[in-house]
Amino acid sequence: FYLRDCCFNRGLGGAGMILQRALGVDVDGKVGPKTMAAIGTVSPTDLLQRLRQAREWYEREKKKRNESSDLWRGLVNRWNNALRLATELARQEVVS
Repeated sequence: FYLRDCCFNRGLGGAGMILQRALGVDVDGKVGPKTMAAIGTVSPTDLLQRLRQAREWYEREKKKRNESSDLWRGLVNRWNNALRLATELARQEVVS
């Protein structure tokens, strides 16, 4: 869910970069075998937290946005709301 929201907001390449940053692999925006292998090394809850941090990194470093941007508050709200919902979905999956 969270990564899908990244795709919607930043496209496939941006979402790929966010995922790669979260996993600590080389960031090129192209999800390949190294990125896929790294996914299995992180718990879903930890990955969600890392994705949230990486999403902020992407906006700051790649899009040069920060708190001075008119869009910043809305972006932070979007990221946090998506994180809350994705975390709840992950918990439901574990319980099922």
